[in-house]
Amino acid sequence: MTTPIQRFSDTVNLPSAARGLSAAAESQEGALFQRLMEEQLQKNAPAGGEKTTQAGSSTGSGAQPAAGAAMTEAEKEKERKRLRNSCQEFEALFLQQMLKGMRSTVVKSDLIEEAPGRKIWESMLDEEYAKQMAKREEIGLAKMLYKELSRSLG
Repeated sequence: MTTPIQRFSDTVNLPSAARGLSAAAESQEGALFQRLMEEQLQKNAPAGGEKTTQAGSSTGSGAQPAAGAAMTEAEKEKERKRLRNSCQEFEALFLQQMLKGMRSTVVKSDLIEEAPGRKIWESMLDEEYAKQMAKREEIGLAKMLYKELSRSLG
């Protein structure tokens, strides 16, 4: 029996036509994913006026490396940590959406009245469940993302 992650991995490696996607749909998915990851990286950007470039390297207001200079090991490690955190947050977001979808399939009963704040509470509960599931790294989505995206860090 294959796990959901194995099925996802197998699907990702298929050509777009085999997955039922047109080239335009696949490029839209890629652009959406890239935008989401860039937003997460910017959200996790260090304070103090540092900006993150599209390549993922940070340039601060302090000492800047010469043009074309390689990142130091400390900078690479810092970027790896930020990337790992962003991947974990993305996995948590994915899991939260999955839990939300699962919860929407549960049949509502009129036996017990629903409290006014129940939907908000359930949403917050799902968010915490998703964060804890992502921290445990049992799903593997964050690991796969990190493995693929960390190639550019060298």
